[in-house]
Amino acid sequence: MKKVKKNIIDNINLELENYKPNNFPETFDLVIYYYFLAIYYKKTDLNKYRQYLEYSKDQLNKILNNLKKYDIPLGSWYGFTGIAYMIRELYGECQILYSIENFVKDQSLKLIVNGKNHDLFNGKYDLLNGLTGILSYFITYHNEQLNYIEECLNWMIKLFEEDCEIIKSKNIWIKNKYITNPIFKKKYSEGYIDLGAAHGIIDFLYIFSLAKKNNIKCNKLDETYNKILEFYINMFVFSNDTYWPQIITNNENDRKYVYKKRFAWCYGKLGIIRILFCAANNTENIELKSWMIQEMKKIDINDLNLECPTFCHGYSGLYLIINLFYIETKDDYFRILSNVLERKIWQMGNKNNKYYFYKYDKDYINNKDIYEYEKLNSIDGLFSILIPYFLKESNYFYNMYTKSLFLV
Repeated sequence: MKKVKKNIIDNINLELENYKPNNFPETFDLVIYYYFLAIYYKKTDLNKYRQYLEYSKDQLNKILNNLKKYDIPLGSWYGFTGIAYMIRELYGECQILYSIENFVKDQSLKLIVNGKNHDLFNGKYDLLNGLTGILSYFITYHNEQLNYIEECLNWMIKLFEEDCEIIKSKNIWIKNKYITNPIFKKKYSEGYIDLGAAHGIIDFLYIFSLAKKNNIKCNKLDETYNKILEFYINMFVFSNDTYWPQIITNNENDRKYVYKKRFAWCYGKLGIIRILFCAANNTENIELKSWMIQEMKKIDINDLNLECPTFCHGYSGLYLIINLFYIETKDDYFRILSNVLERKIWQMGNKNNKYYFYKYDKDYINNKDIYEYEKLNSIDGLFSILIPYFLKESNYFYNMYTKSLFLV
């Protein structure tokens, strides 16, 4: 296995030597590739560690020197907030960081002040691209900026004011005309509510819990937090299945398990458990925290039916979350489960593949299976499989990856 891992990294290095990014996400991926390769070598080879850190800085500097060249969104992954996370990792606090933070703050305020509540789309509020991910960053690093934080929180709270029941709150429905996914657009003519961790309304729950932890006061904050929490608790109570509905619509026929084979971080019960656990930590809810630990222990790796080892839609996201649960609970059950899952992930590879692993997805329009063998990509590609492994090897879990995606 040691030889296999060396071959994977050697092949990645060969690819990166000649890699010419065409856009901002591809350029930012280079920053991430080099950064996590540095982390991998941190304990075993300090020279390579320093070398890769410099490579990562070089790529980040290219972005910073050409910000006007790129079309960069605001979000916490492939966006200005993601850049801010990386600047903190590589340089610490500095003037360019403050400039980017101010830009994100100003632009996100324009997004909510100039937009109508009923013009909601996932990218406006979600963890990866929208306001909840951005606000997580600011509450974590700048909770003194109360005016900005409270204005964002008040906008979020108003989305849930219309009705006492979540399912009837029209403000949080994604109308059909704002759906960007072509499959969803065709399927959900009346729109939908997204429940998942990457793009769903549970992201609001986490942000409200983080605000409560930091003693930030807003009118109806507690009431709205409790409303969302009750909704998700009821989902747990009435669903004993391992899987989780990704989408809720007004059509009863649509209220079934979508992407049933994705017990994953982005969509599925796994991401929900993680966020409820973090919210319980933030609000010192011992009962909820204990319940989510027990829910994690119900996981049967052999019964998940996941077909992909990647992070976002596959086993790798589960692997990182299990490791985080072990660190945070000190429960040996999760250490053992982590080792079992690690072996399973490595068994999914093939030494004849360029990067050993593969990415699986489904083309639902043409009903075809899609296998990718060469797409590295840091969030849903082959490199994403390696990141949690690198973090475990170096015992460096609390970095920009977990801070921006796993809400720690």
